[in-house]
Amino acid sequence: YQRRVHGAIEHHEVKDSAFPPRSGCKVTLYQDAHVPTGTLPNIHLHGGLVHTPESAWIDIYDTLSNAQYFIYITGWSLYTECIMKRDSKDNETVGDLLKRKADEGVSVLIMLWNDSTSVDNIVVNTLLSSTKQGVASTFDEETRKYFKETNVFCKLVNRNTAIGGEGTKDMMDTMVSKVGSTAMFSHHQKSVMCDAPAFADDPRLRRVVAYVGGFDLTMGRWDTPSHHLFSTLRDWHSGDFYNSVHPGFDANFGPRLPWHDIHAKLEGRVAWDVVENFEQRWWKQVSGMRPHLVPHHVLPFVKPEDDIIPTDDPWTVQMFRSIDKSAAEGVADVEPGIQNAYVHHIRRAEFFIYIETQYFLGSSKEWEGFDDHKFNVHAKHAIPIEIVTKIQSKIRNGERFAVYIVVPMHPEGIGDSAPVQGMLHWQFKTVEMMYKRVAKALKQYGPVDAHPTDYLNIFCLGTRELGPKPANPKIIKEHLQRNIATKSRRHMIYVHSKMMIIDDEVIMVGSANINERSMAGDRDTEIAVAAYQDDFQTQTDIGPRLPSGRVSGFRQSLWGEHTNGLHPFYTRPESVECVRHIRKVATENWTAYASEDQPLPHGHLMTYPYQVDANGNTSALVQYFPDSKASVEGSSQPAMALLTT
Repeated sequence: YQRRVHGAIEHHEVKDSAFPPRSGCKVTLYQDAHVPTGTLPNIHLHGGLVHTPESAWIDIYDTLSNAQYFIYITGWSLYTECIMKRDSKDNETVGDLLKRKADEGVSVLIMLWNDSTSVDNIVVNTLLSSTKQGVASTFDEETRKYFKETNVFCKLVNRNTAIGGEGTKDMMDTMVSKVGSTAMFSHHQKSVMCDAPAFADDPRLRRVVAYVGGFDLTMGRWDTPSHHLFSTLRDWHSGDFYNSVHPGFDANFGPRLPWHDIHAKLEGRVAWDVVENFEQRWWKQVSGMRPHLVPHHVLPFVKPEDDIIPTDDPWTVQMFRSIDKSAAEGVADVEPGIQNAYVHHIRRAEFFIYIETQYFLGSSKEWEGFDDHKFNVHAKHAIPIEIVTKIQSKIRNGERFAVYIVVPMHPEGIGDSAPVQGMLHWQFKTVEMMYKRVAKALKQYGPVDAHPTDYLNIFCLGTRELGPKPANPKIIKEHLQRNIATKSRRHMIYVHSKMMIIDDEVIMVGSANINERSMAGDRDTEIAVAAYQDDFQTQTDIGPRLPSGRVSGFRQSLWGEHTNGLHPFYTRPESVECVRHIRKVATENWTAYASEDQPLPHGHLMTYPYQVDANGNTSALVQYFPDSKASVEGSSQPAMALLTT
């Protein structure tokens, strides 16, 4: 067993990283904020293991409630009025929970991004209503003010960074030089840490538990795999209406913006790495507040190296960051650790890659017709080209390989606005480049009857909720809201996940999207982990066999949510039969979604509205997304390239 674990670590370890792999850990994976009992099926795995979906926000709440010494939180946003447990009588808000724990003597330290577009000034807020929440609606000033006279230490920290590297000559760089990077980039890490009872004979001993992933504890994030649009406005989502895609919509009639996300609970030695990241950032960014950090080395805590989780299916986990020396002590310059980890694991993929990401754009130097001096697009990271290079190598060797990528229909914001159109354009250029290269490899090496979509597919999520319509639709003032509420009853599901699964063996989860902002290291700060189970590695010596551990169970659970059921093909995701089945299901869903009133027959997964021919030529299937004037292909916005890539 020790030889097997050591060999797996050698294979999966990303060398020269800030943090090494940690064995003897436990990982709990979450899809969506809450999974009501019976919503998703259990997945039966090898060796008697069963994947049972858990509820992230309930677990986070319960863990925080049991903290005795410290609670640390980093976030892009925190909304104090969020209720985490909505299926119970306990309706304590996030703000009240943190104040209660601080009053009990727990050291509660919060670091949130200081959105420089938000202002706590009564005159300015009266004139410009958006300034209190900020352009990004992070509520940072409201949150700071809420905790001001309490025992909770909430600090808003600027994202100061020096923009450098290739091609920084356009209008947006000039803006950065004038207004500073604090208005352009953010602290995007999403982590929660606290102490918990240790697995020891001494009941006084404590250990560390950490949560990382896509969730901020803020407005609009609580959702279930059903992703309701209208029916939960009066109960689960009362007081938590959010629709940033259609900011004119209101809670009286909906629809709300459904939210799909992925998160992870970390136990064992790796949780201490998450704490170390927090401490390094606190030391660097919160001057004069160092004494508030808990001295866990003199308190009754197990030693980090002794924090081994007693379990029959242990995990090995390695933590990564996108960060630079301006944001954390101990960083020499720029740390693009998450990009390095993605590249490392993509290169070791043998059978398939499954990705869910809020943004998918990059490798701009490889885009068709790209001229760096002319377009000056700041999206040089290597992940898309690494993916397509892997596909090309598999085609050349006559081997099967499949890549599935799930993105939102379009980024947050008004679909036809310049920033959103710019991001859609960069995404289109990325996907266009990838399909051209796959088609070229197929022309050279075959198989003769293969199509680029047998190897690479892009999907999105959507839903239509049929049901009672407003009795008096004329009182809905906003025309588009009236049309959706009374006629089409459809809406995109916003994919906010930041996850990659390789061969059902390794999963990466964190706060980082697949764009330059998240991957560069000197833009947004990010945190992520790569995790695998020691006993569930890919078997190649006895013929290809994918692991059937908890990573596989989690992927199948996601696919079950997205397609409203499980299929035997889902255990063979690399097979062309599985690819074509998924594509058929997703195409039928898109056809129903694009119609005026048909319910989606197979859950929520839809083919992204691109059409691809055998030569890899890519174009929009429809000019605009439904219920929108947003162009599917987007439009070039070079003046906003630094902001939108």
